[in-house]
Amino acid sequence: MDILPQYEREQRGKPRPDFSFHSREILGDAETPRMILWIMRLLRGSIKTERQAAYVLLGAVCLSFLLAVILFIRYSGGPYIQRGGSGPSQRELEEYRKIQPF
Repeated sequence: MDILPQYEREQRGKPRPDFSFHSREILGDAETPRMILWIMRLLRGSIKTERQAAYVLLGAVCLSFLLAVILFIRYSGGPYIQRGGSGPSQRELEEYRKIQPF
């Protein structure tokens, strides 16, 4: 027995409730964020809408995150893990073990 067609038949004549949320009616018109206005002023004629300025900000965040990841990966290896390095010499390992035993 299929329940869905029975439910649809029962609901056919009834009015549908309005579940939409009317935030603009409650809060009024929203102000444009200052960073968006700053981007629009900074890039003068090339950005015409708030949405374009928001996309520019999103792109800047993505680029800065990507740059941070690249720099972290490139420079987090320490002094001995570099491009094709042979690692510490035997003398350097012995000196380090005197300071920090394994």
